Amino acid sequence: DQVRDLAAVRIATYEQRHEDQVVHLVCKRFSDSSGSPPTHVRKDKNLENPTNFYRASHIEVFLTSPEVLAVKGAAVFQVNAGGIAPV
Repeated sequence: DQVRDLAAVRIATYEQRHEDQVVHLVCKRFSDSSGSPPTHVRKDKNLENPTNFYRASHIEVFLTSPEVLAVKGAAVFQVNAGGIAPV
């Protein structure tokens, strides 16, 4: 077993209809470990069990070397309709 992440971010949308927009913005802003656009995996446990309301899109992304050097601590990003930008 490998540790796959050192930090994680959870973005919650108020309405489910915004989920795809947020996934698109995250995939547009970040890359995967090879520098390609990341893919996402949707997990919806409600499909098999109507009493389970877990639904999520998992996206594994990486910062580029210049971004890692610029962070020097915690990274804070603002998500809005125009995109994702460092704060």
